[in-house]
Amino acid sequence: MKQIVEWISVKDRLPIIPEGKYAISVLVVTFDSTYEELNPGHGFEVSISSYGKYQKSELFEESKENDFTTMYYGKDIIWGPTGDPVLYWMYMPEPPKI
Repeated sequence: MKQIVEWISVKDRLPIIPEGKYAISVLVVTFDSTYEELNPGHGFEVSISSYGKYQKSELFEESKENDFTTMYYGKDIIWGPTGDPVLYWMYMPEPPKI
């Protein structure tokens, strides 16, 4: 059975976090205007993000209760908001059957 996946605007709705979970993995589309200026036609990026609750850190104090987040690597691994605002998202597709 073919799974239908569609991009959803964050203006229309946000992901639903299943009961008993703190977050959900989703695909997101962000837009980097600086990169677009340097490389016209390449400002959009598709990546995996987590949507849900995370502990605020001193690096990312102005976050929402639920937000799109990504891992930042350094001395420690911390979660913080995506570098560019998320424009669209979709639930992760089902993995292929082996």
